[in-house]
Amino acid sequence: MSNGIGPNHTSLLHKMGRLRAFEMTDKQLLEMVTTEQRRRSFQRAVGRTLRIAKDHPKRSPLTLESLGLAPEIITRLRASGADEAQLIAKIRKAGLL
Repeated sequence: MSNGIGPNHTSLLHKMGRLRAFEMTDKQLLEMVTTEQRRRSFQRAVGRTLRIAKDHPKRSPLTLESLGLAPEIITRLRASGADEAQLIAKIRKAGLL
């Protein structure tokens, strides 16, 4: 008689063709549990990362075009030779955004 809790007293380990827990050595059982814990931790971390990525989509870098400025103004601003990030900071500081 098997000591499983499933149908016909079978266990999941037995169905998978593996030894049942009481048939394993302490080392084998510990290795199996450790492997399963590591797998589950990894799966939870992946799930958490996917949920965070879904909730907080990555923003595209802010550009002068994305601010909705007229093309003529963008051309003049870029002609000044300043970095685009500096130009955007100056526009924000002036209160135009």
